[in-house]
Formats: sequence, C-alpha cells, structure tokens
Amino acid sequence: MTRGIRLSNIVVQEGEEEETELMRFVRVAKTKLQGEEMESWIEEIIDLRLGGLFSRKQAAKLVEIGVSCVEEDRNKRPTVDSVVHDLIDCESE
Repeated sequence: MTRGIRLSNIVVQEGEEEETELMRFVRVAKTKLQGEEMESWIEEIIDLRLGGLFSRKQAAKLVEIGVSCVEEDRNKRPTVDSVVHDLIDCESE
C-alpha cells in the first residue's frame, strides 16, 4: 500500500541469499521503525506518485500496521478490530 507496487512476487538476490522484496521490506521497516529517524526513511518507501503530499506520521503508522500484520507468529499479529481502530485513530492525525 505504501510503495504503490506489489512486493510479494519480486525476488531480490543479495550474494547467495534470496528473499522476496516483501520479506526484505519488512526486515528493513522493522529496523527503521525501532529507530528515531522516521522523517529520513519514510520518504524513501512511500509511493513517489504522491509527490511528498502525505502525512509522515500516518505513513509511518500504516507501515507499522502492515509490518505487524505479517508477523511469522500468528499470535503476535493484530486482530482486524485493532487494525481498524488504529487506522481510525491515525486518520485524525
């Protein structure tokens, strides 16, 4: 949703390791979300067609929600209800 492209089918090869672009995106996003530099990286991952016209805070929240929804451990994934509440709360920011 944030990139404006489907990430699940693209395969990236770094050295001898292969992973889908989605897996790479999730790994990088988790690392970035734990850091303090949201402003610098959020611009890099949002669809360029938006021309920078978006809320950085809302975009970061959308990435956070998306990453939490693809957790390997299904018990760590949010419920649909909690995702909806997070999106509603984020809408006013």
